[in-house]
Amino acid sequence: MEAAVLLWFHLLLSVIFCNERLIVSGGHVISAYAAEEITLNCSVDSHIPSEKIEEVSWKKQDEDLLLLLYQEGEILTELTDERFKGRVEFFSAEDRNKGNFSMRLKDVRFEDRGLYICSVISGTLSDNTTVEVQQLDFSSMHIWIFALCILGFVIGLILGILSYTSFHKKDRAHVIHCAFVLCPNIIMCIVFILWGDTEGSFNEAATCSALNFVRILFLFWIADDLKPFKDCSC
Repeated sequence: MEAAVLLWFHLLLSVIFCNERLIVSGGHVISAYAAEEITLNCSVDSHIPSEKIEEVSWKKQDEDLLLLLYQEGEILTELTDERFKGRVEFFSAEDRNKGNFSMRLKDVRFEDRGLYICSVISGTLSDNTTVEVQQLDFSSMHIWIFALCILGFVIGLILGILSYTSFHKKDRAHVIHCAFVLCPNIIMCIVFILWGDTEGSFNEAATCSALNFVRILFLFWIADDLKPFKDCSC
């Protein structure tokens, strides 16, 4: 018991006379539009020179994902989680020398919502601050995507009705059949590509859209329904 009291007394004297302190501030709550760029604040108030700050890390706390790691003057970007690579960065070296270890998060996605923690370590001293990214609002791109989905549905519905009503009119049936199959699917392919670009998986969305389109043409071929393409000007 006496040893513990002496230890705490020694630490207290160290803080008072040596002026050892490490205070990390910047905790706040952020709301933003999807695809925007936001700044998560983290400021280090310390008498310790920036070059003696051993480690600063940014993590998504609720998922335990490492976003940025600063160790002994080096930024180890290769350790950044794949989901955030290319989208997170510290401010300039000049800002870091002033204790500003805030993080830029670019192209914000809906899945980025959650709690983020900035932890700082210098010798035996450590502190942290948290930033919460709340519910994101829809961007203009998301609104366009939603509108295209509705448009594809409405066009498909109208063409489906026309295809049914003109079933016995062969001169019109082939043209409507072409439009009924192609138009809604083309619109949905565009929707997939836009959604992939917005959510950061453009290549995957474009590939899926192309394969879906090829699948449609292949089904026409094996069903011997390729003739309408030759007879109509669609």
